[in-house]
Amino acid sequence: STLLAGFIVAMSGRWQDVFIYPPIILTFIFVLSYLFSKDSPRDLIPDTNFGHSTQGKKALVSKAMEKNSHKGKPLDIVIDLLKIPLYRQLLLFSFLTTFLRSVFFFWTPKLLVDLGMGTSNAILKSALFPLLGCLGTIFLGWYTDNYAKNGDRARMMWIMLSGLVLSLVSVAYLMSTQNFDREFLVIIIGMCGFFLLGPYSMSSGCLTLDIAGPQAAGSATGMIDGLGYLGGALAVWSAGVLSDHMGWQQVFSFLAVCAGIATLSAYMMSRLFQKQCSK
Repeated sequence: STLLAGFIVAMSGRWQDVFIYPPIILTFIFVLSYLFSKDSPRDLIPDTNFGHSTQGKKALVSKAMEKNSHKGKPLDIVIDLLKIPLYRQLLLFSFLTTFLRSVFFFWTPKLLVDLGMGTSNAILKSALFPLLGCLGTIFLGWYTDNYAKNGDRARMMWIMLSGLVLSLVSVAYLMSTQNFDREFLVIIIGMCGFFLLGPYSMSSGCLTLDIAGPQAAGSATGMIDGLGYLGGALAVWSAGVLSDHMGWQQVFSFLAVCAGIATLSAYMMSRLFQKQCSK
């Protein structure tokens, strides 16, 4: 979508077209989805067990949730989720990673324009962040499905986030020097996407099912995404204010601190996973 927006601006030079052609494409996707989507996962994959197995019993749910899950009261489910230390840590993690993700998605084109690139060129090169992020997401999903010991997906998450911290520190350092290579800077920003979007995607996906199980996955995901997007809204505003008053170098220094806290949060989740599995 980022490449498409850059291409539209480069070809027509009109911002209005960005609000015309993508909706046309989305309408086409809607029609295809309506015609070909299946009613149930089992209609597509006959042997899938999602929502039909005893997997929820293996999830890290509280005793109270297992006892009361049949009642289906939203407030009871929320209270039981908040009683789980691992879930509370996941809420903090979601807030921080969505904060970081939002800064990159919203401000990277503006950053590249401020560094002297043309508008369409900046949009096109900013696409490296979500592109490498997609690869990081696939890698983390594959790795944790096959090699996560005792289901501890958070271990590889904090390892990848450590790479994000190093990348952000490198960006901040480059911006403190004169005549730095802007193309190299774009590559490092792309690596930020690789290290960030994989762990970010886990928060409302695999980890939600691992912790809450099928019986509470909807409520758990809603709370995680709700708090996360509050962080996203705060990120868009605060990064703009900070860049106006202190410059982009300080923005990335601040992001490195946030990434460090997110890394620590993922590490704590890994410890909690290991502790739970050892019982």
